[in-house]
Amino acid sequence: MEKATSAVWQPREDGPAGRDPDVRLAQWRQVWVRDRIPRIWSGYVFVALLCLLLGLPASTVLAAVAVLVVGAFMLMYWLRVGRTLTAVGRLLEAEPARLLDVEVLDRQVVRAGQLVLRLAGDVPTSGRLWLVGPSPEGLAAVFLEGIPRPVHAKVLPEVPRLGRPPAARPQDPQAAARRASTVASWRLGLRWAHAIAITVAIGLELAPQPAVLAWLFVIAGVLIAVFLARSVLRALPRLRLSRLLAAELVEYPASVRPDWSIAVETDLAAKVLWGPDVHASVRASGRLWIAGTPAAGVTLGVGVPDLPIAGVVRFS
Repeated sequence: MEKATSAVWQPREDGPAGRDPDVRLAQWRQVWVRDRIPRIWSGYVFVALLCLLLGLPASTVLAAVAVLVVGAFMLMYWLRVGRTLTAVGRLLEAEPARLLDVEVLDRQVVRAGQLVLRLAGDVPTSGRLWLVGPSPEGLAAVFLEGIPRPVHAKVLPEVPRLGRPPAARPQDPQAAARRASTVASWRLGLRWAHAIAITVAIGLELAPQPAVLAWLFVIAGVLIAVFLARSVLRALPRLRLSRLLAAELVEYPASVRPDWSIAVETDLAAKVLWGPDVHASVRASGRLWIAGTPAAGVTLGVGVPDLPIAGVVRFS
């Protein structure tokens, strides 16, 4: 097998960019995140109010910290992505993408052709991007190389006061795997450390009889263990991703089946356990780059050479 160097996903230039199935899937994920964060936030608000009504000061403070942290993330996501999802979706359904050379001016500001854009995400490192729009309101969508997720952008009337350009960051599957594993481990650890802390605080502040408190802690411990195990199993592909991509990537012919599994050399099927951009890459290139030797029952890392695309698949 040969190592691959080209043929990655690109947005449509011969029709509306939003009609690409991978772009539609990425938009659905953005909507799902936008709608899920308020539900999580409202749960923490309920816990904080309940602790306040019961007169549990330490528990109220712990719950309020979660309300503030999740609320800040919710506001940031809404400002960067959520509030323009509908307008950008209409733009993607109406216009094709066009390829432009880009000059990075700041951490979120680029010059693309004659336009100055503020991006709601990472700036391109390849020296080019695909632009859809802008709309009359100055909204645009940007695609980075190989990534079907639209990055929302705003046209600026002039070059703003600039800070430092972003430091060069490795843009390869191994670097993407390290970032995904780090984020997953921190998110899992903080979430469950907070859950355990607030459970212990509520139990101690309610201060029932020692025997009752012991039984409450046993029940809470069992429930936490069950849901923690479930969360770890869900996050396990991302937690293992960096280690699974330690081997060299090798190219194999592949195709996406109707059931969204990936056929590799016709006799093996790979189920993507995690990897939001893996299907788009396989569809565009007809290839899958695997770290290791595929075999039935084996879980391996996959990626695209020289691009921040990584994932985990299980073969059957």
